[in-house]
Amino acid sequence: GLRRGSDFAKAVGIEEIKTVDAFFEKAQKYIAYEEKQIAADVRRPKGQEKDEVGPSRRGNERRKEKEVR
Repeated sequence: GLRRGSDFAKAVGIEEIKTVDAFFEKAQKYIAYEEKQIAADVRRPKGQEKDEVGPSRRGNERRKEKEVR
C-alpha cells in the first residue's frame, strides 16, 4: 500500500494524476530514487553521516599529479 507521510504520498496528493499509467510511471521513478538513496547509504562508511563531506578524490589526484612531475 501507499505509506502515509511518505514523499510519494504527498506528491500524489498534491498533483492530480489522471490515469493509472501516469500513477505507475510516477511510482516507478520514485522507487528508483529510493533505491539509489538506499544504495548510497549502504556504500557509506558506518561512521560517516549523510551530510558529512569526506575527503575529496580530486584533491588526492592533484597531489599524485604533483608527485609524478
